[in-house]
Amino acid sequence: MTVSHDAVCFGLTEVGACIDAKYLVIISFAMDSPQFENSIALQRSEPPRSPVYILVAEDRQEWQVKICHILRARPEWNVLCVVCDGFQAVLKATELRPDVVLLDIGMPRLNGIEAAAKIRQNSPSSRIVFVTQNSDRDIRDAALSSGAQEYVLKAQAGKELLPAIERALCTGRGIFAT
Repeated sequence: MTVSHDAVCFGLTEVGACIDAKYLVIISFAMDSPQFENSIALQRSEPPRSPVYILVAEDRQEWQVKICHILRARPEWNVLCVVCDGFQAVLKATELRPDVVLLDIGMPRLNGIEAAAKIRQNSPSSRIVFVTQNSDRDIRDAALSSGAQEYVLKAQAGKELLPAIERALCTGRGIFAT
């Protein structure tokens, strides 16, 4: 039985699992049924391996470089554009429709929270992940209320940014790094 283009499950007698790079597949057989009816459950176990397009909005060049360096760990993730203010983030997100927008909060012309709300309106399929130094709970809550899926502190970006993006891609809303 072909479950996805990469995984084939066969020869299981009672309960089996077949895991490929894209899906966790659980197959159970009803042993009391004369025809062993199959029950299949598919659950996304990791983000898609097709190209992911990312827009980075960060006003400090030092952090632009750091974020892009972290993203290089995933060759299928492509940085479309790096902008240095919230106004440009909204324009480029509207134009390019990236899969993910990484936003700082404290940017000139339009802060990240205001930019996120506009991006959510103009590019609703884009996932928004905040990458910021601001650890204030009220600011974090406002950022997440603006439509973001994740919130990562810059001090933890080396460890938390890639998993946060993966969660945003998989589920649309994840557990927030604080």
